[in-house]
Amino acid sequence: MNRRHAAALAFTSALFAWPGASARQVATPAPGGDCMPNRPAMVQARIDAVNASPALFLPKLELARCYDLAWRMADVEPAVLNALAAMRVEARTNPPARAPLPPAPVAGIDVPPPTVMTETRAGYPEKAFLDGVTGLVVVEAVVGKDGRVRQARAAESVPALDEAAVQAVKNWRFLPTNRNGQIVEVVVYVPLRFGQTRDLWASDWLQFARFYFLRGLPQLAENALETARNRAQRDYDRYGEISGVNGTTGRPSVPPTRLKWVPPMYPPMALRAGMSGTVSLQVLVDRFGDVGRVVVLKPVPMLDMAAQEAVMQWKFMSAQANGQPVSASLSTIVTFNRR
Repeated sequence: MNRRHAAALAFTSALFAWPGASARQVATPAPGGDCMPNRPAMVQARIDAVNASPALFLPKLELARCYDLAWRMADVEPAVLNALAAMRVEARTNPPARAPLPPAPVAGIDVPPPTVMTETRAGYPEKAFLDGVTGLVVVEAVVGKDGRVRQARAAESVPALDEAAVQAVKNWRFLPTNRNGQIVEVVVYVPLRFGQTRDLWASDWLQFARFYFLRGLPQLAENALETARNRAQRDYDRYGEISGVNGTTGRPSVPPTRLKWVPPMYPPMALRAGMSGTVSLQVLVDRFGDVGRVVVLKPVPMLDMAAQEAVMQWKFMSAQANGQPVSASLSTIVTFNRR
């Protein structure tokens, strides 16, 4: 039985806004960064938080994030829909404090989001890569009348990644923004993801929605939630029910078989430091045999990200259940040996 809500949704573009609203304190577990596959206690803690405060938006949002990070793809979209309904009620009956008006029009509120003409990819800082630092940085940018970024700063911070994100966005170029026949400056927010992939997951869009909501911008939070819902639909279409993940289906009758192996690149700094060892990982292989996500189970300092980077390039013959290709989770290792 398909447990996922099957409604269709057209793609909703990300919108951007100005910071500054005071955050309301809500009793909820820390954002879902500690959620991972086959850790049911982490999911249960979010469910308990929702049950303890059934009318609140943020606990429902964190549950949806946790489902995504735990690879429970069938549960993500229904949880996003529950969060969206709660946010609409909360925004109407107990709206969050509104941020002060910005010195320039806010994209998505006062003017449409400007079109990106040139997008520079953020480099991964070497130390952050070696330390295994990942996360979402939200960059606030003031786009001038010429479409160039005049100012930029990290509004939602991952300290080891902020500078790389800000420097990348400073090199972006936009179409000049027209407001009532005049070219104007505009403030935008740009979410940048650092990790196995740069493509934002549903959990990242949910974090972006939380960011907006706590700044008193529920209409922009709603857009981010709709985009999270769209991404959750895409992920379910890709993965379906995943064999071998707690809370989903059982083991496949035929497990995935690796067809392509890509060796890890030994980080030069780790090599100079004499680091070696074996990184244990859990891998999500979709029904087409591609690796979608990786989680480190047993880390080795300075080597975790290199191991993940290699495994993301592996190719498998997909798992089989009842004669049909299915997505599956498996464990693997990547060994770094200096000899």
